[in-house]
Amino acid sequence: MIVGSSILNTVRSRTAASLANFNKDHCSLFFPMFGWFLFSSLLSVYNKYVFGKDHMAFPFPLLMTCFHFFCQWIFSSLLTTYFPNLGGDQVSAMSWSTFLRISIPCGLVTSLDVGFSNMALARITLSFYTMVKASSPIFTVGFAFALGIERFSFTLIWIVLIIVAGELLSALGEGVEFDRIGFFLILTASALSGLRWTIVQKILSNVHPPLRTTFALMRIVSPSMFVSMLIFVVSYEKPWGAYDYATNSTMTGTRLLEDTINTDEGEVNSGPYFNNSHVFFSFIGLAGFGAILAITMIVFEFYLIMKSSAIVLMIGGVLKEIITIVIGILVFNDHMNTNKFMGCVLIFLGVLVYKISANFSKIKDEDCDAIKEQEEDRMIDDAEDCGKKNEDYNYDNDDLDIAEHFVIDDDDDDDDNVDDNDNNNDNDNDYDENIFICNDNNGSIDGKGSDKILSRRGSS
Repeated sequence: MIVGSSILNTVRSRTAASLANFNKDHCSLFFPMFGWFLFSSLLSVYNKYVFGKDHMAFPFPLLMTCFHFFCQWIFSSLLTTYFPNLGGDQVSAMSWSTFLRISIPCGLVTSLDVGFSNMALARITLSFYTMVKASSPIFTVGFAFALGIERFSFTLIWIVLIIVAGELLSALGEGVEFDRIGFFLILTASALSGLRWTIVQKILSNVHPPLRTTFALMRIVSPSMFVSMLIFVVSYEKPWGAYDYATNSTMTGTRLLEDTINTDEGEVNSGPYFNNSHVFFSFIGLAGFGAILAITMIVFEFYLIMKSSAIVLMIGGVLKEIITIVIGILVFNDHMNTNKFMGCVLIFLGVLVYKISANFSKIKDEDCDAIKEQEEDRMIDDAEDCGKKNEDYNYDNDDLDIAEHFVIDDDDDDDDNVDDNDNNNDNDNDYDENIFICNDNNGSIDGKGSDKILSRRGSS
């Protein structure tokens, strides 16, 4: 009975430990994963409702995006300033040349990516938008090949072909709803998304020490994102100019920000869009709400990057995009036919295979790097051992050289003494005296005396 009770307690303790580990590794990520899905879905609904031509149809998507970038800049600056361990100390210590070398290219490409995406949402369905935007791995692979980051692989070529086939089926599935301009905008945004991640990887790989958190990168990139988008707003959208509500066919749904102008001749439906404080503060509130959704989603995503594995993020990313497509169908009544469904399956199959392949490649590279580091450490240890042996060997050789030096000198002295004795025809007593003197000098006539030399090495 005692043995059975002991075994039962052991099983219970191991089961409890396994459940605790499972909860720590997986269940603890449920809330941040749920938050990531929730706020990503809310942001997708928000963008489609605000920019969609059948809904609010806000006419200045770039201006709204510019305001979001400004909020991200303020948020990341305040966060990293009050919490330097999030990377604020790294940014503060960074030189202006390094800061601009990271900020300008990454910020410019990111602003174009997000800007084109929001402009595309005004023209195409949310489900089709998500399918095309999911094809960014095609362009990521292409730019990685061009910049020498990725090695040529037939597996990647097959993945690209699968995703391209899915894109064609999805486009055919749109039917009469297919919008060429919207498709071009979102395809351009996908290409810019691939270029963005390739440039970020290329530039950040040369930053030493590496940036500690995503918030530090946000603080570096967001100023350029805001400034570049502001330039596009001023040069393209020009929100201060006259706006004709009557001829703009995109203003067909709920017009929260629309206002009419009263004149002496009656009511007209044209004029400056921001013609009073009500419209302006309505825009600030609407844009601020979108910025809160975007920042909250980024915070949850950042937490998952820090706490979870690449597999969790890979599966979560695919599920998030599938959820977005389902929302498009249920909330915005997006049409889903056989061609569109098969295209969706091919696209996500290609994306999933690409992410699995990239993850295995990363693990393989990390293993190779670990083996290389171990080999280098072993070679360094062997070199140090060899160096110690060479030092001991040189030290012994130095001792022998000293010994030979003394022996040679003493031999010369002995020869001189012998010659003197021969020349002077001294007697045997004088010869014995000379031998005694040579022996006192640690030498001998026949060269023997190295034992005395080595025994006195420590005292000399």
